[in-house]
Amino acid sequence: MSTEAADPRHADLERRPLGEAVAAMWTGQRAAVACVESQLGAIAAAASAAAERLGGAGRIIYAGAGTSGPPAMQ
Repeated sequence: MSTEAADPRHADLERRPLGEAVAAMWTGQRAAVACVESQLGAIAAAASAAAERLGGAGRIIYAGAGTSGPPAMQ
């Protein structure tokens, strides 16, 4: 799943009827959730490894950027 390119399925989103546009965005969100779901074991392992390394002391600082909306809506 590409996250850095405009999805061609959303190229004309602003010209679609509202209900159709919302449905298209929801389809994209479901695809993203499915990708995360397939990696739950790896995510849990990473969280466990981080907690073990921190040993109850310390902190993790992270930053991120992005959007949950279709990149075509720029």
